[in-house]
Amino acid sequence: MNQQHDRKPPAGANWIWVMGGCYLLYLAASMLMRVYDGTTEMVGVSIVGAVVFIVCGIGMIWREWRNDRRAKEERQRRRLEEADDPEAEEADGEADEAPEVFEDEEEERRGPNWPVIGAVAAILVFVAALVFIMFSTVFSGSFQGGNTKRVPTVTGLLYSEASVDTNLLGDFTLEIVQEKESDKPAGTILSQDPTANSAITADTGTVIQVVVSTGQSDEVLMPDLADKDYVTASAQLKALAKENGMTLNIDFSSRTEYSNEIEKDHVISTIPEKDSVLSDGDTVVLVVSLGKETQQVDMPGLLGQTEDMARKMLTSKGLDVGSVEHEYSNDYPKGQVCFQSVNEGTKVDQGTAINIIISDGPDPNTQPIPTEVTKTVSFTLPDAGAVVNVDVYDSQGNKVHSGTYDTNLEGGFQLDLKGTGKQVYTVYIDGAKAYDQTVDFDS
Repeated sequence: MNQQHDRKPPAGANWIWVMGGCYLLYLAASMLMRVYDGTTEMVGVSIVGAVVFIVCGIGMIWREWRNDRRAKEERQRRRLEEADDPEAEEADGEADEAPEVFEDEEEERRGPNWPVIGAVAAILVFVAALVFIMFSTVFSGSFQGGNTKRVPTVTGLLYSEASVDTNLLGDFTLEIVQEKESDKPAGTILSQDPTANSAITADTGTVIQVVVSTGQSDEVLMPDLADKDYVTASAQLKALAKENGMTLNIDFSSRTEYSNEIEKDHVISTIPEKDSVLSDGDTVVLVVSLGKETQQVDMPGLLGQTEDMARKMLTSKGLDVGSVEHEYSNDYPKGQVCFQSVNEGTKVDQGTAINIIISDGPDPNTQPIPTEVTKTVSFTLPDAGAVVNVDVYDSQGNKVHSGTYDTNLEGGFQLDLKGTGKQVYTVYIDGAKAYDQTVDFDS
């Protein structure tokens, strides 16, 4: 009977206490954060956590109350059932009174419902914490809450760079209060006030006072030569060395790199870097740009292509279209490419501009030159009964043949003549014009 009435803590009690312990740790951390730097980001989460815990605690209390009520109702029901059963009363005699008495005594021995009492106490604690957080955040502004700022770290940086770095400074500004010699390069911030990472309020101000190094009295610093052509950079280094009575060995040929940002033959960087201390006899290496790194491709054949097709072919190879002009051409129809500035098959760098000329067709002001043909032409001789001298002239007056013939034996002769179209040939016999003969070379 005692085992049946052993009271165990409800399942919800265990996790509610674990959650409560974790929340207490978080609450303590949030308060420390507020005390340290005035941040309020964790306060909102603390409030939400407190509300959640309170709701969960109320739920557990309600569950405990409901279970106790059901247990009492069950005991009353059992008493009523036993009272209505006379047979059980006769069989057991006075034993039927024992359960009621035992249960009443057991209920008294149980004492207070500590899980419920603990939950109520925890809720009261968290309500008090919640009220404190809200009061300190909204009304009192204690623990440095509210409008505070974190001081950035500028010590060790160059003043010229840090003073214009808005991402670093935010609302803060720098003020030089002292300059002194040090082994740090000139312009280096040696110290700051307020110190780095300290939290200050709005009424404290946003000015950071700094002490800046002037460098050593005899030190020479490497100038910034980036993006200058190597000739100008070399001249600047030589002038710097002469001004300070020192010798610098300048090397601008041993280190070259491709660069998409720095123009060809301009300085990418230096060795040593800018603001480094230079000593007599040091070697300064200029890292010079080779320009953009390009790949070579085979020049495509554009002759005979339309302008649109030629543009597509150039683009597919990574080449640019240069000038596009138009000219008459007897070799290519109108609209076709009749000239390209780089011959087909030639290796060419990507990005090179290729000039092309588009044909406008044949020149209407010129006639095509006809092709000469050779034709055998027969000439007749007169029946003079004597030997005669024969001369043949073309239409331009050029002598194309001269010979002597015996008219008693020959009635004519043949000549292989070359010409175009229709030509007129004049035959002279013994110096006198005998006749004209027309020859059609196109027939």
